[in-house]
Amino acid sequence: MLPKLGVTGLIMFHRWMHYLSMLCLYNMSLNSTLHEDSDNGPISIYTSKLDPGADICLGLAILFVVTLSLLGNGVVLLVSYRRRKRTVGSELLCVNLAVVDFLCCVCFYPLSIMSSFSHGWLGQGLTCVYYGLGCFIFGLCGMFTVAAISVVHYMKTCHRLVYGEDEVVGGGLEMVPGV
Repeated sequence: MLPKLGVTGLIMFHRWMHYLSMLCLYNMSLNSTLHEDSDNGPISIYTSKLDPGADICLGLAILFVVTLSLLGNGVVLLVSYRRRKRTVGSELLCVNLAVVDFLCCVCFYPLSIMSSFSHGWLGQGLTCVYYGLGCFIFGLCGMFTVAAISVVHYMKTCHRLVYGEDEVVGGGLEMVPGV
């Protein structure tokens, strides 16, 4: 069983990764028109406004956090799979959070990393919409899951609800489909 600090650490890594990616997206424009640069002539608005060295540092930072998140969420999913017969409802919420974070790291953050290394947003408007919508939906799912975990812990702590193998009362099993 993973200690609670491990799950909290995974949540913090995911949040920092999200903030770093949003910083990268903020520094890259969302318009596909060209504008004039006094030194270099016309450039795409998807070109990063950061220095190339800062883009590489940002890409490396996001890559580091994504690697840690993939490893941590992979461990959570592996442990959950190995003890799936003894998993209770509230632990499924942690599995849901690990799946969401893992998929976000696999589906969306590589685009942000590659864009940082290339000093501009790759794919122009289509990938920008894909990245923004995907991170928004997965971010909402993660926030709802964390809120559901908080409600379950509150109900167990303050209202002394039963915490058993089947968790008939006060369990998180009813919340998993809703999240």
